[in-house]
Amino acid sequence: MPARQEGEAFKVGGVVAEVADEQTIVELLCEYSSFLLGQLTELQHAFKALQSAEVHRIAHLIHGGALVIQASALAAAAEKLEKVTKSGMTSTVDSLISGLVEEVDRLANAVNRRACGRTG
Repeated sequence: MPARQEGEAFKVGGVVAEVADEQTIVELLCEYSSFLLGQLTELQHAFKALQSAEVHRIAHLIHGGALVIQASALAAAAEKLEKVTKSGMTSTVDSLISGLVEEVDRLANAVNRRACGRTG
């Protein structure tokens, strides 16, 4: 399993500089957190069905979204999975998905605590 990266799960300051409306950012982060959880469910179904192209597509979506909000650890985990599944499934996919799930959980918990007023 990939080593867990320390530091912030996301950088609000970078997003604020891009959007410049804190309320919009809060809403977007909450929506993105929910979206990610749905994407993980789809990703896990695709993995179980051995659909490497679908796993790759979802990893690509997560990677791009994570870059937008400057969630570097999540982006790195998604990028690794994206690269590995580009040419099919390998024995490392399961552990890469586990690492991605860990980073999505980390991000969702951080967003819920900071932006949505929930704990997770």
